[in-house]
Amino acid sequence: MDWLVFHTSPARKRVTWSPEATALFAQIAEELSRRPGVKVALQLKRPAIMAGRRLAVAGHDDGIAVRLDGDQRLNALRIPGCRSLTRRDGIAVRGMVALPWAARDRWRELAHAAADDDTR
Repeated sequence: MDWLVFHTSPARKRVTWSPEATALFAQIAEELSRRPGVKVALQLKRPAIMAGRRLAVAGHDDGIAVRLDGDQRLNALRIPGCRSLTRRDGIAVRGMVALPWAARDRWRELAHAAADDDTR
């Protein structure tokens, strides 16, 4: 597994996940880390998965944030509890969608879609 290490702002709050959420994110990270060009950083305050040179998935509040484009993004926003993220949310990446723990059954699918978009 490749690891990506970079420094985060001290003002950025730590993601607080349940043990189940931590385990699910670790499984997704393990699956995605097998792809060329994907790097994983689980030890950060906000765990992240980079695909190519772009942030694809990151921890956010009790869920995750995924970077999606086009129809995939619109479909994700239709999931109850999901919303677009802005700079005020602490993620300054266009196209990021927050998926709460309540939408955990879609985490794997959308994380893989985010990595697919960025490794093409």
